[in-house]
Amino acid sequence: METDGISIKSWNLSNWIIKTSEEWLNPVVEKLREELLKDKYLHADETPVQVLNEGNKKNTTKSYMWVYSTSVNAKHGIRIFKYASGRAGDNAKESLKGFKGYLHTDGFSGYSKVKDIHHCLCWAHVRRYFSDALSKDMKSPEATLPSIGIAYCNQLFNWERKFKNLSPEDRKIKRLEKEKTVLEAFWSWVESTNEKVLPKSNIGKALQYALNHKDKLETYLEDGNCVIITRI
Repeated sequence: METDGISIKSWNLSNWIIKTSEEWLNPVVEKLREELLKDKYLHADETPVQVLNEGNKKNTTKSYMWVYSTSVNAKHGIRIFKYASGRAGDNAKESLKGFKGYLHTDGFSGYSKVKDIHHCLCWAHVRRYFSDALSKDMKSPEATLPSIGIAYCNQLFNWERKFKNLSPEDRKIKRLEKEKTVLEAFWSWVESTNEKVLPKSNIGKALQYALNHKDKLETYLEDGNCVIITRI
């Protein structure tokens, strides 16, 4: 690269960026992390990325961008992206060290490494499992088992839309009044249906996913500030 007659090597530019990040940006990110951990309601997710020429890894090997976000009602919205070469739950454990509130995530088991939290799981992922189980060539998909599962999820989402503008206290009361009955019917259907399908079928996997995470899928009922869909 050459500007005003001065030639600057690309590796020099890269080193300047790295040095600037280490000395000026990293402290800012760490301060943001401190503020983020003060929020009582957080969201987390990890997304696979591919990185070229990374250590001893093949270019086709997955690395991960971890994301941590404050809730939609936080006084100051903060979202932190942190790169890691792997998907080990220790990444979340280290980034969320000191957090004691409600953590919203998908069903990835790595988040179990984060201790002393209230773990809320995302109902959109439950519905996605049932959607993936829908037969593409069925003339009447509404009659299929996956459609029944989707309908239960949609009932919860519909109630959530109605409760959106309520105070957290009133939202908790309404959830227990309206959504608790939907959940009881859903779990009864899941348990009875799970005994009649092949475990390795798509519908079997959808039912088992829900059963495996039953407690964490109901954590949102504890606090009206919690949500049923991870917002990342």
